[in-house]
Amino acid sequence: MINIKTPNNLNNKRHIKSLPISGGSGISFKNAIIIKSDAGENYDALEHLAIDLMGISMGIKMEVKGQFHINQNGRYYDIHTVVTSSLGNTYETEIYFDVTDCIT
Repeated sequence: MINIKTPNNLNNKRHIKSLPISGGSGISFKNAIIIKSDAGENYDALEHLAIDLMGISMGIKMEVKGQFHINQNGRYYDIHTVVTSSLGNTYETEIYFDVTDCIT
């Protein structure tokens, strides 16, 4: 598994500035992208949109291969396994979303 470098703060990106998200880059539990309660029941679609926009901002196509949910220290996370390709090589990484505000 490799680590795809994502923007340091998604809210600073023009494309997603108005989306109900905050937090970090999504590379770990500690740096999860936080989906705010404003997203409501549509938080899964918002996660996919954020992944698409991250790929666009990096100039690569990011395809979600899988997704699972986990409770970590009382917080709820959606973790997406994402596949990218570059120079004929395929890479997998995980992107972490904190969805606690949407579930509780």
